[in-house]
Amino acid sequence: MKEKYTQEQIQEISNNYYILRCSSKHITYTNACKIESVNLWKAWLSAKEIFKKLWFPSYIINSDIPGKILCKWN
Repeated sequence: MKEKYTQEQIQEISNNYYILRCSSKHITYTNACKIESVNLWKAWLSAKEIFKKLWFPSYIINSDIPGKILCKWN
C-alpha cells in the first residue's frame, strides 16, 4: 500500500535537503541522497539509521520505505 502524506507532512518532507519533490503519494530523492545512502549502507548502517542520519521524519524512518528504497538503489 502506498503512503498518503498530508499537506503538513509534504511540507516537512519537502524541506529536507535530500528531497527533490514530494506529493501525497510519491517522494523523489536527490542524487546526493542516493549516493550518501548507498555509501552509508556499504559502511554497514541499517536503512533506518541512514534515514535518521539524513534527517527524515520518524513516520518515514519507522515505515518500510528505508529498507525498500535502499535495496532498489543498491
